Amino acid sequence: YEPIGLSRAIGVQEARAPVVAFIEDHCVAHAGWAQGIVEVHAQGWKAIGCEVHPANPGIGISDAIGLMNFVQWRSPARAGVHDLLVGHNTAYDRAVLLAFGDRLALMLRCDPVLQWKLQENGHALFLDPRVKISHINETEIGTIVHGYFLWNRIFASTRAEVFHWSALKRWGWSILSPLIPPVRLLKHCVYILRSHPALLRQYVQSLHVQVIAQYAAAAGQAAGLVFGIGDAGTSFLRYELNQPRRVQMKSA
Repeated sequence: YEPIGLSRAIGVQEARAPVVAFIEDHCVAHAGWAQGIVEVHAQGWKAIGCEVHPANPGIGISDAIGLMNFVQWRSPARAGVHDLLVGHNTAYDRAVLLAFGDRLALMLRCDPVLQWKLQENGHALFLDPRVKISHINETEIGTIVHGYFLWNRIFASTRAEVFHWSALKRWGWSILSPLIPPVRLLKHCVYILRSHPALLRQYVQSLHVQVIAQYAAAAGQAAGLVFGIGDAGTSFLRYELNQPRRVQMKSA
């Protein structure tokens, strides 16, 4: 397996606590983050999500990225069971992860696929807004195009492998991949109208960024379904760890 799944799997295997929490290097955990995870896990939840705050608002396209990637979990996030938790920044029960055995590295490639599989296995996904992080978003359009292409190639190839898609289904979805952007944009708009209507203006103002990013995502999914993951796992890990993200410097 490529490093993006293998490195996380090694971390889970080497850990000794009953719960394992992932957090990106461009995120900052708020006070009470670890305590909240421990307390929610003690209640029996096997996947624990967080509330997401922007760490670099107003810089470049960071607001558009925050809206695209994290609107479901932005403050004030709803406490309770969710259909999906924020990727790369979720905590999981270690024993539940280890139960995947030699498929653990595969499952840890992509959080949405892992979370769908956990739900299929009977585990609900729980978000507690006491568990908070701030995320430094991408600030340049070229950066998000690159990142969306790589992540969606990983996502599509991993989903197809984990859920045993036939060759016919892979090709069918790849042919229909140009429909991904309008479908995602429509679903995003409906969600904002229902849950965060005050953000509608920001949604409209950021449409050009969203359209470009989502077509990069569609291309990535088509590539993942037709050609597999390729070197996207390694490239995305390099992207996550090294991609510059502008922040506002505080005055002395």
